[in-house]
Amino acid sequence: MYTTAALVMIVLFFSIVAQGTRLYVRAGARHNLLRQTMACEEIVYADLRYAADCRVTPSQILFKNAAGEESGYFISGRHLYRRLDHGNRQPLTGNDNGEGYTNVYIAHYGKEPYFSEDGDTICMRFVLVNRRTGDEQICAVRALPLARIWRNDHGET
Repeated sequence: MYTTAALVMIVLFFSIVAQGTRLYVRAGARHNLLRQTMACEEIVYADLRYAADCRVTPSQILFKNAAGEESGYFISGRHLYRRLDHGNRQPLTGNDNGEGYTNVYIAHYGKEPYFSEDGDTICMRFVLVNRRTGDEQICAVRALPLARIWRNDHGET
Protein backbone atom coordinates (compact mmCIF):
# COMPACT_ATOMS: atom_id res chain seq x y z
CA MET A 1 0.00 0.00 0.00
CA TYR A 2 2.86 2.36 0.83
CA THR A 3 4.55 1.54 -2.49
CA THR A 4 1.37 2.28 -4.41
CA ALA A 5 0.94 5.61 -2.61
CA ALA A 6 4.57 6.52 -3.29
CA LEU A 7 4.20 5.68 -7.01
CA VAL A 8 1.02 7.77 -7.26
CA MET A 9 2.83 10.69 -5.59
CA ILE A 10 5.78 10.38 -8.01
CA VAL A 11 3.49 10.26 -11.05
CA LEU A 12 1.56 13.29 -9.82
CA PHE A 13 4.77 15.18 -9.10
CA PHE A 14 6.19 14.57 -12.60
CA SER A 15 2.90 15.45 -14.30
CA ILE A 16 2.76 18.73 -12.34
CA VAL A 17 6.38 19.50 -13.29
CA ALA A 18 5.67 18.74 -16.98
CA GLN A 19 2.55 20.94 -16.97
CA GLY A 20 4.45 23.75 -15.26
CA THR A 21 7.23 23.53 -17.83
CA ARG A 22 4.75 23.72 -20.72
CA LEU A 23 3.07 26.75 -19.15
CA TYR A 24 6.44 28.42 -18.60
CA VAL A 25 7.49 27.90 -22.24
CA ARG A 26 4.13 29.15 -23.51
CA ALA A 27 4.25 32.25 -21.27
CA GLY A 28 7.77 33.02 -22.51
CA ALA A 29 6.65 32.68 -26.13
CA ARG A 30 3.63 34.91 -25.49
CA HIS A 31 5.82 37.52 -23.80
CA ASN A 32 8.21 37.45 -26.77
CA LEU A 33 5.32 38.00 -29.22
CA LEU A 34 3.98 40.93 -27.20
CA ARG A 35 7.44 42.50 -26.91
CA GLN A 36 8.09 42.22 -30.65
CA THR A 37 4.64 43.58 -31.47
CA MET A 38 5.08 46.62 -29.24
CA ALA A 39 8.55 47.31 -30.64
CA CYS A 40 7.34 47.04 -34.25
CA GLU A 41 4.36 49.29 -33.63
CA GLU A 42 6.39 51.97 -31.85
CA ILE A 43 9.29 52.01 -34.34
CA VAL A 44 7.13 51.96 -37.47
CA TYR A 45 4.69 54.58 -36.15
CA ALA A 46 7.51 56.98 -35.19
CA ASP A 47 9.14 56.64 -38.62
CA LEU A 48 5.89 56.98 -40.57
CA ARG A 49 4.77 60.00 -38.56
CA TYR A 50 7.77 61.98 -39.83
CA ALA A 51 7.93 60.38 -43.28
CA ALA A 52 7.68 62.29 -46.55
CA ASP A 53 7.18 61.17 -50.17
CA CYS A 54 5.68 57.84 -49.12
CA ARG A 55 5.26 55.07 -51.68
CA VAL A 56 3.23 52.10 -50.46
CA THR A 57 2.90 48.63 -52.02
CA PRO A 58 1.36 45.55 -50.37
CA SER A 59 4.79 44.31 -49.22
CA GLN A 60 6.81 47.50 -48.68
CA ILE A 61 6.79 51.16 -47.73
CA LEU A 62 9.43 53.55 -49.06
CA PHE A 63 9.78 57.12 -47.79
CA LYS A 64 12.17 59.88 -46.92
CA ASN A 65 12.85 60.02 -43.19
CA ALA A 66 13.16 63.16 -41.05
CA ALA A 67 16.79 63.56 -42.17
CA GLY A 68 15.74 63.44 -45.84
CA GLU A 69 17.33 60.01 -46.45
CA GLU A 70 15.61 57.13 -48.25
CA SER A 71 14.23 54.62 -45.78
CA GLY A 72 11.38 52.17 -45.48
CA TYR A 73 10.07 48.81 -44.39
CA PHE A 74 9.60 45.60 -46.34
CA ILE A 75 8.56 41.98 -45.87
CA SER A 76 11.01 39.29 -46.92
CA GLY A 77 10.91 35.63 -45.99
CA ARG A 78 7.99 36.16 -43.59
CA HIS A 79 9.88 38.77 -41.56
CA LEU A 80 9.64 42.56 -41.29
CA TYR A 81 12.81 44.49 -42.13
CA ARG A 82 13.75 48.14 -41.85
CA ARG A 83 15.61 49.51 -44.88
CA LEU A 84 18.82 51.22 -43.76
CA ASP A 85 21.38 53.39 -45.57
CA HIS A 86 23.53 51.80 -48.29
CA GLY A 87 21.04 48.99 -48.94
CA ASN A 88 21.49 47.33 -45.54
CA ARG A 89 18.54 45.93 -43.65
CA GLN A 90 17.64 45.40 -40.01
CA PRO A 91 15.18 42.68 -38.92
CA LEU A 92 12.36 43.87 -36.67
CA THR A 93 10.68 40.48 -36.23
CA GLY A 94 11.93 36.96 -35.64
CA ASN A 95 14.23 35.48 -33.06
CA ASP A 96 17.14 33.72 -34.74
CA ASN A 97 18.33 31.16 -32.23
CA GLY A 98 21.60 30.54 -34.07
CA GLU A 99 20.28 27.52 -35.94
CA GLY A 100 19.34 29.44 -39.08
CA TYR A 101 15.57 29.64 -38.52
CA THR A 102 13.23 31.53 -36.26
CA ASN A 103 10.25 30.51 -34.19
CA VAL A 104 8.49 33.84 -34.83
CA TYR A 105 7.24 34.76 -38.29
CA ILE A 106 4.70 37.06 -39.98
CA ALA A 107 1.37 35.96 -41.46
CA HIS A 108 -1.31 37.98 -43.22
CA TYR A 109 -4.07 39.50 -41.10
CA GLY A 110 -7.05 37.96 -42.84
CA LYS A 111 -6.91 38.94 -46.50
CA GLU A 112 -5.35 42.34 -45.76
CA PRO A 113 -2.06 43.34 -47.41
CA TYR A 114 0.85 43.96 -45.07
CA PHE A 115 0.97 47.66 -46.02
CA SER A 116 -1.78 49.84 -47.48
CA GLU A 117 -3.08 53.40 -47.69
CA ASP A 118 -6.43 54.63 -46.47
CA GLY A 119 -6.66 58.16 -47.84
CA ASP A 120 -3.63 59.94 -46.41
CA THR A 121 -3.18 57.36 -43.63
CA ILE A 122 -0.59 54.60 -44.01
CA CYS A 123 -1.55 51.25 -42.51
CA MET A 124 0.50 48.21 -41.51
CA ARG A 125 -1.29 44.98 -40.49
CA PHE A 126 0.00 41.49 -39.88
CA VAL A 127 -0.02 38.71 -37.33
CA LEU A 128 3.09 37.54 -35.49
CA VAL A 129 3.01 33.76 -35.02
CA ASN A 130 5.13 31.56 -32.78
CA ARG A 131 5.87 28.41 -34.76
CA ARG A 132 6.41 26.20 -31.67
CA THR A 133 3.38 27.16 -29.58
CA GLY A 134 0.98 28.38 -32.27
CA ASP A 135 0.34 31.62 -30.35
CA GLU A 136 -0.56 34.66 -32.45
CA GLN A 137 -0.45 38.41 -31.84
CA ILE A 138 -1.93 41.08 -34.13
CA CYS A 139 0.41 43.95 -35.03
CA ALA A 140 -1.30 47.01 -36.52
CA VAL A 141 -0.25 50.62 -37.11
CA ARG A 142 -2.15 53.53 -38.64
CA ALA A 143 -0.09 56.68 -39.12
CA LEU A 144 -0.86 59.99 -40.78
CA PRO A 145 2.48 61.50 -41.82
CA LEU A 146 2.92 65.11 -40.79
CA ALA A 147 4.06 65.97 -44.34
CA ARG A 148 0.63 64.94 -45.63
CA ILE A 149 -1.13 67.03 -42.98
CA TRP A 150 1.00 70.03 -43.96
CA ARG A 151 0.27 69.44 -47.67
CA ASN A 152 -3.47 69.23 -46.99
CA ASP A 153 -3.46 72.41 -44.91
CA HIS A 154 -1.11 74.45 -47.09
CA GLY A 155 -1.24 72.80 -50.52
CA GLU A 156 2.46 72.04 -50.56
CA THR A 157 4.95 69.65 -48.95
